[in-house]
Amino acid sequence: MKAINLIKKYKLELFLIIYQLIFLFVNNPSFFVKDSVILCYINDFSTGFGPRKLVASLTSVLFGDFVSYTEIKLMVLLVSIVLMVVFSIFIGSTMRKVEKDNKLSFLYLVVLYLSCSFAVTFLYKTATWGRMEAWHILILIVYLILSLKTNDKIRPLLMFVACEISMIIHHMFLSTFLPIYLFLAIYELRKASFDKRLFMQYFAVFTCVAASFLLLHFIKFDEMSYEQTLIYLNNKTNADVSEYFVRWIYFEPISKHLNQFVKPYLIYNIGSVLLSLILFAPLYFVIYKGIRKAVVCSRNSSNEKSFILYFIACAPMLIAYVTASDFGRWTASHFTGFFLFFVYLLSENNRTAKEMLSSLGNHIKAHKFFYMLLPLYLLLFSKNMCKFPDEFKRFLDFVLSALRHISL
Repeated sequence: MKAINLIKKYKLELFLIIYQLIFLFVNNPSFFVKDSVILCYINDFSTGFGPRKLVASLTSVLFGDFVSYTEIKLMVLLVSIVLMVVFSIFIGSTMRKVEKDNKLSFLYLVVLYLSCSFAVTFLYKTATWGRMEAWHILILIVYLILSLKTNDKIRPLLMFVACEISMIIHHMFLSTFLPIYLFLAIYELRKASFDKRLFMQYFAVFTCVAASFLLLHFIKFDEMSYEQTLIYLNNKTNADVSEYFVRWIYFEPISKHLNQFVKPYLIYNIGSVLLSLILFAPLYFVIYKGIRKAVVCSRNSSNEKSFILYFIACAPMLIAYVTASDFGRWTASHFTGFFLFFVYLLSENNRTAKEMLSSLGNHIKAHKFFYMLLPLYLLLFSKNMCKFPDEFKRFLDFVLSALRHISL
């Protein structure tokens, strides 16, 4: 009887865990880990101090000096399962806090999120399984859960620890999940009427994080040479060590990276962004409705000007799109981060978030057919969105080829 009651109470969490597990088994049945990802689990601090080496050092602590390919897959699977559980617990606990009238709206929001190719499930596909974003999302959710259980004095310290660990794991944290922490800091400052002491604490947090980025990215400590690193990594694992990725990830300057991977594909990537904006217009419409409601609520509470700070906090996101090529990953990170931020607001019983959810519920009742089709529409793009630039390149090549023939 107790077990049945527990299942009834935590049925949403169980469903989300099972759904994510099925998604992983269907999309990556062999638990394949890409060459570029393998390096993040074997190249530890023994080769020098720098980014992308913390997870490898943790893997070495768990499995010893030699890490087999099977152990790498086991480590990735362990992190994925922990992420599934923590994500599900966070969503389920929020569901129980949401008012009865808004529960259906929140459930729809979760379904809508999971239907989108930019949901957390993008990390369970062959192309992205084991990526460092999984660690970043996991740390973010743990921070949010702990924030709900602590006071204003502890939160800046928690944020500092979360941000520093995330930055050491992967320096692209600066333009993926750091803006979400900026949003959270602005939110806390708004609640405290921009208390000077609290402002200085958060200012110190982000100053330290920026310094960490510069330290990790531009200053090298006891770093092995390219040849020494290859020898070390080949002796450390029986997995294939890609010389190509070792050189490009750890040794080539960013200027060469931009010339090799970013500039040649700039037109294609811009086109992909524009096409995605068109294809995901229905989703952006729903998001727009929510933002519009938030602005209205902000006006009512005389805090409209502070919304400018939120838009400024988004600025670091542009770095990912300017300096990196696989923008599908960055979009997924931002999308997931903002979704978790909104869930956190609901857990905090934030008035604006509740009104946004209530407004969504009223809109769903008025336009049932649209909202019923929207998740199905989003699922059409869920399979290959992480390879979306490649798909668009093929389409664009076809269009350009057709135009050439027409002009001839």
